[in-house]
Amino acid sequence: MDEPETSSVIDADSAQRELVADALYRAQVYLACARLTEAGLHVDLPDYVLQAGWDWPGSSIDAMTFWSAVELRVRWAEPETRRVQFRTRLTSATMAVWMIRVGSSDWTVIWSASWDEVRDTLASQLFGASEASRAASVLVSSDGSIEWASERFRGIAEHPGALRGLALRDVLPSDMAPAVERLVAEVSAGAVVDRLLPSVQPGPRWLRVRANLAARGDSDQQLVVMQFEEVTDTAQSSERALVDQIVRDPLTDLYNRRALFDIVELDDPDASPFQSVVIIDVRRFRSINDVWGQIAADQCLVAVAGWLRQAASAEDVVVRLVGDQFLVLGSRSSAVVDSVERGGELSVTWGLQQIPVVLQAGWAPRAQGQRLLLAAERAERALEVAKRSATERVIVWNEQIARATSARIAEEESVRKAISAGEITVFFQPLVDVERGAVAGMEALVRLRGSGSGISAERIIAASQQLGLTLELTEQVCARAFAGARELRQVYPDMHVAINISREVMSTGHAIDTVRSAAARAGLPLSAIWIELTEELAVGVSSATLLPELRRGAAMGLAIVIDDFGRGETALSLLRTLPLSGIKLDRSLVPSDNDGRGWRFVEGTASLLRTLAPQLVAEGVETPVQSHRLHQIGVHIQQGYLFGEPQPKEFWLRPPDELPLAVRPRSR
Repeated sequence: MDEPETSSVIDADSAQRELVADALYRAQVYLACARLTEAGLHVDLPDYVLQAGWDWPGSSIDAMTFWSAVELRVRWAEPETRRVQFRTRLTSATMAVWMIRVGSSDWTVIWSASWDEVRDTLASQLFGASEASRAASVLVSSDGSIEWASERFRGIAEHPGALRGLALRDVLPSDMAPAVERLVAEVSAGAVVDRLLPSVQPGPRWLRVRANLAARGDSDQQLVVMQFEEVTDTAQSSERALVDQIVRDPLTDLYNRRALFDIVELDDPDASPFQSVVIIDVRRFRSINDVWGQIAADQCLVAVAGWLRQAASAEDVVVRLVGDQFLVLGSRSSAVVDSVERGGELSVTWGLQQIPVVLQAGWAPRAQGQRLLLAAERAERALEVAKRSATERVIVWNEQIARATSARIAEEESVRKAISAGEITVFFQPLVDVERGAVAGMEALVRLRGSGSGISAERIIAASQQLGLTLELTEQVCARAFAGARELRQVYPDMHVAINISREVMSTGHAIDTVRSAAARAGLPLSAIWIELTEELAVGVSSATLLPELRRGAAMGLAIVIDDFGRGETALSLLRTLPLSGIKLDRSLVPSDNDGRGWRFVEGTASLLRTLAPQLVAEGVETPVQSHRLHQIGVHIQQGYLFGEPQPKEFWLRPPDELPLAVRPRSR
């Protein structure tokens, strides 16, 4: 007999062994095993079938017809291939078609069941299983209608009448319906699902759902078995522990991102209890982690979580997003926002000391019909503005932020295209040794060619960080800067080239190798390169990755220099551990010409910093008086508009009489 067209094969060892065993009854398996074993043939069936000892319960085919087909194929089979196999197939006309093959012969149909028989068999088996289980079982067809449901599922659905024929989505909470439909589609495609489904209508509720495909026919015929468990009110049970493990943050016991995603997915923009989104950030949390250690930093996060619980109203949902960021879904007059605006400062006791914790927030009131995810994105943009402010605790989303966000997105796209196309270039700004009256070095500042040429170096670096392209950017900057420096050193002998390395690149562990490879390709000695680290990065170099990387670079001859000193919060004790060649004073530390108190402060600061690094550099020098006063207190290397703005390499290679006086080489 020709093998029927098939759409699926069910193995006898699969999870559907009950259905398989029931079909094997009808195929006279016990009698078949006995007679074939007597004939000296091995039967490829599981032990639970061979040992069952079933009696003949009746069959849909004539026994003589069955055995005539079997014996005929046994006779024709080669001796070394005389093995009998059974399996089931699903076809367009029949369901659960059982077939027999001896050796390498074709398959012979020995029994088949209709789709209704398969459904009734599954329902019978589920009924027996549901009696011994706490789960509520339901059998769903391809169109989402209920074919069978247990009594426990009737309790889950809270539906008084008959369920068969009803759509599953119509008997569950309405805000669960979209998720249930997607779940059925996943299972129909072959997935096995174990998931938690939340509902906020009429009140907070959680159902655990397990589902798998029980049977599939041709076309759209399929049956999905689903088991529901109510886990909302079982706080001490293993089910509740599972819920907490999945949707709660283990450190703070707040809801986590997984729970937030479920809330966002189920939220109805037109009838939502959440009228605003607030995102809270711990200011300079990285410094807390680096100075006090990870355990102390974790205690700060626990304290912030407790503070947020107290500040939030009963209707608010508090979530730990990631790291030091928290999110609150709440009413329009958020109690959390009010608390952050009034103070937003905490103090965490650690040993005998107090760790100050400062909070900042971005707040986005939600318009009617607005997606929750969009409100969260706006709150994040508002938080970014707050983090750039030294005084603002809370920033509310507004149209000005919207315009700035659009401009930043456009900048990021320009940076992405430039990096992808290799259109990164560099400008050079001189560092002048006023003691010798000569150019000591050039700082390479990244620029874009073409339409993005007006974007500053700081914004290019920030955009590359957002895009995850900092390493690619660094590779291109090194290549352009070192090639340019090789030409400039022919005019300005012994000058160095300074490049900035971001924290992200240093953290990869590949920064020094990237610099070394680029220098080798450009033919530039490592001794001619300054690696400039931002002050924030320098505070974080006590980690196991960054500090060894810096020491390795210094051992190769690279100069390690702290950039923008005085702009942020520096722990001088940590700077003592670094292999520093120099420190650059931020432009904010350079006083105006007649600021006597400011100059006394710079003199004291310079005296202290000389104990940490042999070379001091001043940035932002704009007047001859500033240059002279800095020279008097021993800061001989100076950089600023007094000596020249950042310019392309070609500008600094012009004839001497076309250059600013301070940077004219003594001889060509």
